[in-house]
Amino acid sequence: MTQSIAVSDLGNRNPESFRRIVASGIDHLAANIRRLDAAAQRASRDGDESIASLLGSFADEEAAKVLILIDAVRCPQSRPSDRASTLKRWRDHKWKGIYVRACEWRPVDLPELAGYIEQEMQPFYLDGPLDVDWIFQNEIKSERERNIYVDLVQDLTESEQSGQDPYWVTPQDFNSSIGGYRRSNCVGVALSLRAQGITTERGLARVATIWQPIDPEAMQVSDLFAKINETLSAVRQDLKALAVQEEDRPSPDPLANWPFPLWSIPEPEVDKPREALKTLRAERQAELERIRHLQSMKEPPPSISRAKVIEMDAAHAKVQKAWRKRIAAHPSNGGGLRIISADLDLDVTETPAGKHLSELWWGLSDAERVSLVALAWFTRDVVANWPRALKLAQQKPDIHSTQMEHYCLNLGSAWLKGMDRWETPADQMPTRWG
Repeated sequence: MTQSIAVSDLGNRNPESFRRIVASGIDHLAANIRRLDAAAQRASRDGDESIASLLGSFADEEAAKVLILIDAVRCPQSRPSDRASTLKRWRDHKWKGIYVRACEWRPVDLPELAGYIEQEMQPFYLDGPLDVDWIFQNEIKSERERNIYVDLVQDLTESEQSGQDPYWVTPQDFNSSIGGYRRSNCVGVALSLRAQGITTERGLARVATIWQPIDPEAMQVSDLFAKINETLSAVRQDLKALAVQEEDRPSPDPLANWPFPLWSIPEPEVDKPREALKTLRAERQAELERIRHLQSMKEPPPSISRAKVIEMDAAHAKVQKAWRKRIAAHPSNGGGLRIISADLDLDVTETPAGKHLSELWWGLSDAERVSLVALAWFTRDVVANWPRALKLAQQKPDIHSTQMEHYCLNLGSAWLKGMDRWETPADQMPTRWG
């Protein structure tokens, strides 16, 4: 009869025993990571991206466990409580997700990384085109579960009394592997750490010697890379530590994604789910009211009539048609891609359509030209801000210069869209335009 021993108890062993067990565990983890990663690649090639995502997420979790074990090695012997806390992350799906994401992030120092982690650990978050459109469950938790389970879910955005029916979701609903399965940076780091000999007993002893004296909070990204390179150099000096299988010895480049030591980052403060949801709903409502107020600010109105905007839009459309005709007639290189020079735009201005558009432009008053440019810029922001767009156009005196004519006329595809947006009531304005 065997008994399961919690990984968190490993930190109580003497350093030699601890490193021996960790090295052996990482060997097993690496074999499982390779198996899962290979299976995910096969599923992706077979066109089953939902299974590829599922297997890839399991490979990520196993890779995260490698980084957790090595973080425990990087933790000083004098910090037993921090080492124990680090090893407890072994069974925590959120923390495993954090390690996976930490290999993707590019923080300049540990405090910045800690800020990312605190944000990712919250039970809910706001997102959407306006950044506050909807409330979502913690992404690490929901992403993991939707790869595995069929579930009945409720929209969290409104209160429970909203009357909206719950709905079923399945793993197939979240097939996000556009372009096929891609091995994560975390898997790459975990396998590279082993392949370079860093996870052998001797390699882990080198890791302890190099990393334990460091205060992670004082490290910059340059210090991180210096320690990674120092670790590689030290391990390479020990031929015994390099006695690993040849097929496991890829380039050390993935180690550039090995994150700062996370052992010194405490458990972030997280609100209770009910309180967090209440707070987010209040924040969302306040921000939506601010946005609606901003989008209702439409004074002064454009100094150009809708009829003139429509006339300018039609003239610009004819120029675009002439431009596309010139593109189609442009000679290609032996039937391959056409090489289009920047002069082609200028050539179109010499066509009858181009000259007509130019005449209309210079027939406008200064105020009309400013409004036309402001209407084009008004379509750019997710949140409609007419006073800002108009002010920026008014502060650009070279709008009326011949040097700016080409730029201003190239805004033509947005003129009518801007007028449509300005005429739309604030409470009906879509979050994206055009």
